Amino acid sequence: MNNNEKGMDFGKPKLTRQDVMRILRISATTLWRWERDKKIIPQFTLGRQARYDYDYIMNFKLPS
Repeated sequence: MNNNEKGMDFGKPKLTRQDVMRILRISATTLWRWERDKKIIPQFTLGRQARYDYDYIMNFKLPS
């Protein structure tokens, strides 16, 4: 089984927490809350750093 079959997609750009907060204009607390509530689900690097799918974030609908 290769990495793509495990759900890892190395071809798409990934965003950091700072990138997501800047793009969505939200605070770290809001991002943390959305992760806790499963509204945004990060992927983690081997060093446990959160990364977010670029396409998902760019198409994310902000809660009203």
